[in-house]
Amino acid sequence: MFSVTDVSTYLFCPRKLYLYRVLEFEEPPSELLVLGKINHLMFDQINKMDKDIVSSIQEFDPAKIREQYRKSYFKALKDILNLQKDVINGVNLKTINIFHDSWPRFLEESELRADNVVSFIKNNNIFGKELWEKLTPKYLTEVKLQSEKLMLRGIVDRIEINEEMLFLMKSRQEILQKKEYGLATKYSSLHICY
Repeated sequence: MFSVTDVSTYLFCPRKLYLYRVLEFEEPPSELLVLGKINHLMFDQINKMDKDIVSSIQEFDPAKIREQYRKSYFKALKDILNLQKDVINGVNLKTINIFHDSWPRFLEESELRADNVVSFIKNNNIFGKELWEKLTPKYLTEVKLQSEKLMLRGIVDRIEINEEMLFLMKSRQEILQKKEYGLATKYSSLHICY
């Protein structure tokens, strides 16, 4: 089974893939690897918290719902940075700088999910566990996928699930960067009907 990263690495530099996969060299920790790890950990935590946040909502109070999301994400990011403090210090990064650089992205994610919940409640007037069960769209991030047939595995940045369609998306930041340089295509997100 090959990872999408392995294929990409091979296309960029076959020797690098050989060094890491065949000779099993280990890449030393770098700022980029540490930041990527924190990003992955945070999105994993967001996915784990989403059901509990939504299921706990018992009244239609948009400001309170948005605040609940913000506080939950804020605490999760602080906890992850505290757990990764030794790794962060090992590459000469400052926890406070990572927080300030990362927080706007996670705040945006909290607002996206909170606005989705607020809109759904407004239209359906349901709460608690029933709200979670019927909520659409739902968002999953950092989802691992694999194909035995293609012998390929990878991670999708975001999946949006709704009643009619499933959207697999690259990270918003990556899409915006490609647009900035004129590289965006109509395939920036992949839509799969089911």
